[in-house]
Amino acid sequence: MNLKIEAALRPLNGEPLTDMWRYAGCQKFEFGVQRPDRNSEGEEITLADYGLVVSCDWRIHGPHGRVVSSDDFGPGESRRDTQADSFYDLIYTDPPVIDAIEAGADGALLLRMTQGFTLEVLP
Repeated sequence: MNLKIEAALRPLNGEPLTDMWRYAGCQKFEFGVQRPDRNSEGEEITLADYGLVVSCDWRIHGPHGRVVSSDDFGPGESRRDTQADSFYDLIYTDPPVIDAIEAGADGALLLRMTQGFTLEVLP
């Protein structure tokens, strides 16, 4: 395990996954309470307390197997993630909460969440 990564991510423990979205080829996972904010164009948006941005492979598994992964997104606007619609609904209504964080020596990351979900980041 990589204790430095785990220590840096410790504030995420106990926080809910409340949003996730893509930009510029990266995936952003937002944890904590969503709060009103404005983007650089002045538009009203919400942002969570914490954000984890990854530009490598990632995947979310649930109690019944694979939910969604970086493989579901292609170049530009190409998406193949409709199978995850119920998960997207869940993070807005009853979000899973991080209850364990594990980091590998190679930089891999595993966030275990309630309701049987895991977020795996694979550098």
